[in-house]
Amino acid sequence: MQKITVQGVEYDLELTVGAFAEISEACPNGDFSRIDELFQLPPGKAMLAAAKMLAAMSRGAEEKKRYEDPSYSPHPLTYQELVNLPLLEYKPIQAQLASVMGGCLSEQKIKTEASKKKEKAAEK
Repeated sequence: MQKITVQGVEYDLELTVGAFAEISEACPNGDFSRIDELFQLPPGKAMLAAAKMLAAMSRGAEEKKRYEDPSYSPHPLTYQELVNLPLLEYKPIQAQLASVMGGCLSEQKIKTEASKKKEKAAEK
């Protein structure tokens, strides 16, 4: 999980399936591979897009924690909290988004196992 600090509070961020889907919806044609285009938007629109991404990833992390521990009470960073920050406070947070996204994507590891048919064929 990645972390970000907003107004002295540390929030976990996770690119869960739900967060990925939300972020993809914000991308042109719903295509996550075009995410860079969101940062090419005029500054105000890029800031709002970044706030939506951060809020989605915060929700993802909090929901993951609740899934793993049903007694956990989620407290995600919200879109409204982000868009109501003073501009000078928000800009450094927005600047961290690229590294946070990169960190979340690099943490994704997929374990695969050889199929039983392939194992039997290799034994022959």
